[in-house]
Amino acid sequence: PIPGAISEHGSQAQPLVPSPSNTLTTRDNSATSGSRPPAGLSWQAVTQPTPQSERRRAPRAAASFSVNLSSDAVAEPALLRDISEIGMACEAPAPIDEMTMVGISFCLPGQTEQHNVTGAVVRCDRITDQDGKPRWDIAVYFTEITPVTRACLQGYVSKGKIV
Repeated sequence: PIPGAISEHGSQAQPLVPSPSNTLTTRDNSATSGSRPPAGLSWQAVTQPTPQSERRRAPRAAASFSVNLSSDAVAEPALLRDISEIGMACEAPAPIDEMTMVGISFCLPGQTEQHNVTGAVVRCDRITDQDGKPRWDIAVYFTEITPVTRACLQGYVSKGKIV
């Protein structure tokens, strides 16, 4: 490998470092000497992980206000943790299966207009709140959002603390 080159996995490739004994340890921890690896094995460069670039397609802002999540006829209150124009993360009292479509309704702080969006649950992890009660960390990717709501969220995020 070329020193400083970036591998297909996004890591910086490092050249092979020969040891004084030129010994290769196999999977079964047996050692082999010589300049060639045993049959079925090959020399590989050791890679160092590089910091992962931001994967999000839209900036998100910290948030701490209530939203209503509904996966059926009943809406459950949830506390928003962060929001962007394409999704949100919140803490809810009950789990919702991943890939479940949910309706979300909310009013942005300082505004009276109610916004309604539809999204897919992309993460639901059990957590414990300060009182030791189980709660769920839920992330939702918005699948249906009006241009007005998107613009309002862009404005909210641009004025908020980016996380």
